[in-house]
Amino acid sequence: INLVGCDDSNTTGPDFSDAAGSTTYQSGCKSEAADADPNQECIELSYNNEGTLVLRHINSGLNCCPDHFNSEITIEDGRITVNEQGLGAGCKCECLFDLEYTLVNVPVDEYEIEFIGFKSGMNISMSVNLNTQTYVMHCVDRDEYPWG
Repeated sequence: INLVGCDDSNTTGPDFSDAAGSTTYQSGCKSEAADADPNQECIELSYNNEGTLVLRHINSGLNCCPDHFNSEITIEDGRITVNEQGLGAGCKCECLFDLEYTLVNVPVDEYEIEFIGFKSGMNISMSVNLNTQTYVMHCVDRDEYPWG
C-alpha cells in the first residue's frame, strides 16, 4: 500500500539548520591591471543542485591593509547576508578585493543575497531562484573611490 499525504511539519519553508558557510578565497589588494572592470562591483553565484552554493564578491571595496578579514554569513527567512569587515588598525586607504564563500546544505529555494561592506549605503544585492538559476553574475556600476 502506498500512502500519499502531507503533514504540517514543514510549514515555515526550507530547513536552514544545517546550512553553513566559510570564506574559501580572498585576493590581495587588486591593481588596475586586474581582470574585472574596476568600475563595477559584482556578485557571482554558482549552485550545484546538491546543496553547495559558491558566492564570489568581485571588487569588494575594503580597507587596503587589514590584519585579516572577518565575514559573517547568515541564512534565514529566504535571505543570505554576508557582512564583510576588515579587522585591525588598517590604513588610510581602500582598495578592491575578490572574496569567495562556499555555503553547504543550502536548500533549493528563492533567496535575496546581500553583501554588506564597510561603506554605508554601498551594499550590493540580488534575487535568485535556485530552482531555475544555477549560475548568475550580477554587477553594479560604481564611480566613487575605491572604484573608478
